[in-house]
Amino acid sequence: MSISNRTPVQAISLIDAVKKESLSSNIARAVRDMIDRQEFEPGHRLPTIVEMARQFEVGAPTLREALRQLQAIGIVEMRHGSGIYVAENHDALFLANPILMGTPSRKVMIDLINTRLAIETFAVGLAAENITEDQLTGLAETLSRAEACLERGELKELSEINIDFHRGIALASLNRVTHQVLDLLAGLFQSEQYAILEIYGSPRQDLEEHKGILEALGQHDAELCAARMRNHLEGVREVLIKTDDRVLKEVVEA
Repeated sequence: MSISNRTPVQAISLIDAVKKESLSSNIARAVRDMIDRQEFEPGHRLPTIVEMARQFEVGAPTLREALRQLQAIGIVEMRHGSGIYVAENHDALFLANPILMGTPSRKVMIDLINTRLAIETFAVGLAAENITEDQLTGLAETLSRAEACLERGELKELSEINIDFHRGIALASLNRVTHQVLDLLAGLFQSEQYAILEIYGSPRQDLEEHKGILEALGQHDAELCAARMRNHLEGVREVLIKTDDRVLKEVVEA
């Protein structure tokens, strides 16, 4: 039913709803601007709902709706009985689909690795030029934790640590956009990727390849870093190419 076909009461109700939504969205942007302008760090406690409603000259229900919008996209965290806090990823430029459901197809996962190949070979080259000694030490400690997990046979935790290694490299690139894009891509379908590698690949080989990348980073050799990262991710891609959708579904649901 178009607006022109609605009764006057229905039309007024629809307009009021749109106005209310627009107001809460405007307030959400104002709260976000306040966080950015005052450079609040993650975990910073914001003023109460009553205080912010008074500050922005709106009712408490409108302010709550604005905060719910911000919470949905990871900017604030509303803790019952405690308050409203700046979320860990409040400055994220990109967001993963929060309702992505189902097992990804082999084609989607190969596309994901191809995208990572293009971006991570670039990012590791930047990291080779910009990485600090503290960051190198942190990556070495990450691989030490990976070694311990592998020896204990804790492959799920090993998978998470491997992702941390890639994220650490992206952070060392000093390119904020590259870092955030890779942070999202590295986490997508993590369990599915590792389930396949567990069957067809070699966790020990993955770890050794990571050590080789770290060695190249320590030499600040951008070309060697890119070559080793490319070889590493191409190996993952080859595993995926050998896997059909039926096998993918079985290993993920096992």
